[in-house]
Amino acid sequence: MLAGTKLENIAQRLKEFNIQGLLIIGGFEAFQSGLQLYESRDRFSAFRIPLVVIPSTISNNIPGTEFSLGCDTALNEITEICDRIRQSAQGTKRRVFVIETMGGYCGYLATLAGLAGGADATYIYEEKFTIKGLKKDVCNMAIKMAEGVQRGLILRNENASANYNSEFIYAAGSYSEKRKCFSQL
Repeated sequence: MLAGTKLENIAQRLKEFNIQGLLIIGGFEAFQSGLQLYESRDRFSAFRIPLVVIPSTISNNIPGTEFSLGCDTALNEITEICDRIRQSAQGTKRRVFVIETMGGYCGYLATLAGLAGGADATYIYEEKFTIKGLKKDVCNMAIKMAEGVQRGLILRNENASANYNSEFIYAAGSYSEKRKCFSQL
C-alpha cells in the first residue's frame, strides 16, 4: 500500500507533468495501488483523472478479472515442462517428479497445470494438506508403480505449505518406496 507521503508525492508529480490519465499494468499490488489512488480522490484533486489497471500477473489473482496478462503464458510453460519431463523420463523406471510452481498464495497455476499435465497430485495454499493426505497420495503412486506405471508427477505451489516443501515431499516419496507403504493401505 502507498503511504500518505507517497500519495502526496504522486499527486505532485501528476500535476507537475500535467498527467491527464493513468494506466497501471501489474499484479494485485498494482490493483491495490490503483484502488488507493481512486479512494484518495477527495484528498488529492490530481487523482481525479481516468485511471485504468491492466491485470498482468502469473498468479491470476486480481479481483474482477478472469485472466491476467502472463498467466496463460506461465500455464503453457509449466504444462510444456511437465510434458518434457515425461518424455525425458521414458527410459527411466519408477520415478516421481516433484515440480514447484510459482504463484505466491494463489494455486491457479499449480491447479490448472496439474489438470493439463496429468499430475498424480497437486498441492496448493488454498487447500491445506496433512502428512496423512500426503502419505495417501504417495502410497497411491507406489501402488500405480507396482502395477506397471513407471512415472509419477506431483505439482506443488511455492507457498502450499511452510512445513511440507518440495524437498519434504520428495523425501516422503523416497521413504515410502523403501518401506513399501502401499501394503499398509
